[in-house]
Amino acid sequence: MFSAIVAVVLIMTVSVLVGTLVMSEERTSTQIYGMLNNYKLADAANIARADALQSFNYAFREKMEDYLTYNESELKNEIGMGLFEIRSDSEEISFDQIQKKFEENILLNSNTTDYNGNQQQFSSVLDYVAENTVENFSPWTYGKYAVELNDSSVNARKTLYDALTIALNKSHSDGKNFLEIVDCSESGCPKGSFYFNVPLSKLTDEEYELIPRIVVKDTFTQEQIKMAILPKTDIKVYIPIRFFKVLYEAMDVAKGIKLAHEQNSVFRLGFCDGVCQPRDNPFSAPSSSEWNRDCPTSSEQKWVVTLQQSAAGINSYFSGGDSVGSTGLWGYGAEEVCAKSISSNAFSVENDAENFFVYNKDLALGVQRKEVISNCGYYHLAIGATPEVTGTINDGSGQKLYCGKITNLAVDIVFVDTNPNFLVKGTSITLGKNSNKYKIRVSDISFDPPSSEDDANPYFSCNTGLGYCKPA
Repeated sequence: MFSAIVAVVLIMTVSVLVGTLVMSEERTSTQIYGMLNNYKLADAANIARADALQSFNYAFREKMEDYLTYNESELKNEIGMGLFEIRSDSEEISFDQIQKKFEENILLNSNTTDYNGNQQQFSSVLDYVAENTVENFSPWTYGKYAVELNDSSVNARKTLYDALTIALNKSHSDGKNFLEIVDCSESGCPKGSFYFNVPLSKLTDEEYELIPRIVVKDTFTQEQIKMAILPKTDIKVYIPIRFFKVLYEAMDVAKGIKLAHEQNSVFRLGFCDGVCQPRDNPFSAPSSSEWNRDCPTSSEQKWVVTLQQSAAGINSYFSGGDSVGSTGLWGYGAEEVCAKSISSNAFSVENDAENFFVYNKDLALGVQRKEVISNCGYYHLAIGATPEVTGTINDGSGQKLYCGKITNLAVDIVFVDTNPNFLVKGTSITLGKNSNKYKIRVSDISFDPPSSEDDANPYFSCNTGLGYCKPA
């Protein structure tokens, strides 16, 4: 009897053990299957994110190239990128200053405009990148796994754009640089391409949660995982274009413009010296105190003055009217700028001249100039000359005499890069090759502003009539 009971107990114990082992094995198998399935879900999500990141990188390179370069239409209709402003009290321009100004004025603000005053914004780059990253993400399958975005609408593009903008602004507030420039410094710049750092690690968890998510679903079990389309890290995008080589070379332009300022700031044409005869050169006062013709008493009486020396093909100017001296000042100012720019090597690039060079060889004819200025490679040179009231005419008409001076000056220079190693797609064709054209503006804003007529204090007076303009 006792033996029978023991046998029964043993049988039951063995059954329980066997059942337990079977159940443990099933649970283990289920856990292993679940882990394997989750691994495959995550694997599919990582593949999808890698594709999205590649699309993000290429879109960033492509749009940065388009943003920083000029096609033929843009060359004609848009001013150069303004990163160089010459002031009378400014120190020598350094490469570090240029990089900082580029980040602050071009990337964070919108300071580039076309000739119609329309702003060209860096935000368009971020919008393009966000749009392409979302729209280029196509739903696909990976075995039994379906991969898609949780949202591919306009709202998804906006949330990604907002995330990029927030991250960049936070990084700037922390004093971090967006850019890492390749092989370029004060001492030389053979490359000048750069890395653009997109600091998504700056986003809070709440901000990061808003960007589009990759959804991977097991079509059999309906299990799924979600993963942000971009990682919460600092993404470093390589931009191959040699934009900072362009800025490095343009520093010589800025030096030339600054050298020209001293002479340009003292050029004067018109009634500038307290006498009743206008100047016939911009450097010195006329030899006589009176003029053997009537004073210009109306806007119609412009009275042409012949210059002692021609400048850029200009050999005369108007001494009356609303633009006294401006024509002659355009010529003399242009020749001074070109001479000083040539002496500062503004048109000679460092190394690689076959693939990287200044677009213009000479300064072409223009509204302001009657002759080509040889070896002056500016695409555009603008000189603003403004007349100021200096004297009065004693004929009861209330007319005044004016002296013209240069009040602002700007040049645009265009650099061309045809080296295929430093192009994404290229935005133009030059010499039968794909190329990028870069247009940079250098402005001299250190001239004294013109006095308004209301603020003018005429210090001499002339009588007119019978073919004379002479002291009162």
